[in-house]
Amino acid sequence: WAGEHARDYGIRRVVPLKVAGAFHSPPMASAAESLRSAVEATVWRPTLFAVWANATARPHAGDIGEVLLAQLTSPVRFAETLQGMAASGVEVFVHVGPGDVTAQWKLGWAYEKGEGVPRNPAEAATWYRKAAAHGHANALANLGVMYEQGKGVSQDYKEAVKLYQQACDNGSEKGCSFLGSMYQEGKGVQQDSKAAVVWYRKAADQGHVNSQFILGLI
Repeated sequence: WAGEHARDYGIRRVVPLKVAGAFHSPPMASAAESLRSAVEATVWRPTLFAVWANATARPHAGDIGEVLLAQLTSPVRFAETLQGMAASGVEVFVHVGPGDVTAQWKLGWAYEKGEGVPRNPAEAATWYRKAAAHGHANALANLGVMYEQGKGVSQDYKEAVKLYQQACDNGSEKGCSFLGSMYQEGKGVQQDSKAAVVWYRKAADQGHVNSQFILGLI
């Protein structure tokens, strides 16, 4: 309706957004009222831990139903929520979602470092591989490191070189630097100092400090 009648209100251009609904805005008020009956008919049990809502930017324990209703019409207070969580002592944030490539990479990182979950290199490699399949540069570089070091996977220098090359091509300065190291040391490729300089320079041009230092020594 808004798009069809925009010109009547002096609006010159309308850009339709690819979303399922006008969530987090006043036009969802009627939907919120329709949802209220279902929310009020639901028996809400106390949560096992505090649930932070981005509609209020604070933790909740027993009033989850009202918070769900607020989600439909209230703006997202994302920055305030993260600031509040950090101030309350939260140190690790993991972004998750169905098919979310960044979430897959971060989950791999969490398993590799043991941040918020038990350290599990094999599980880390699994999640890095999922993100790498979509071309995630950091996931490609991290998975390359795991193959180079034999962490969570069988050590394979050639596979590491392949992954570092893909990471570098996708914009990872780390991937370029690691590839330079492989050429410098002759791991998975024939030792080639000139090629190593090329890859180190690509990393250095992107601001990779360690590569800049290495170039200064060569």
